[in-house]
Amino acid sequence: MPRPPTQDTSQLPPALSTTDAPLTPSKTQRKRDAHALQTRGTQLVALSTAQLARLDLPETLHEAVLAAQRMRSHGARTRQLQ
Repeated sequence: MPRPPTQDTSQLPPALSTTDAPLTPSKTQRKRDAHALQTRGTQLVALSTAQLARLDLPETLHEAVLAAQRMRSHGARTRQLQ
């Protein structure tokens, strides 16, 4: 009985090692990062206009912080901070 042809493994990609770091962060890490960003946003909104002016923030972030500071409705401000 003839042998089946053997597969040439020299051109196959190497197997991924289980010790390699994952390509994407875990769900827990993503939640930690999101919570840290929300906390940072709350801190930025609490700053005065003079303190904000001293920070080198991107224009879009600076405008978003100012918009959140102008909001007086608790619900609207909470949604903006998210």
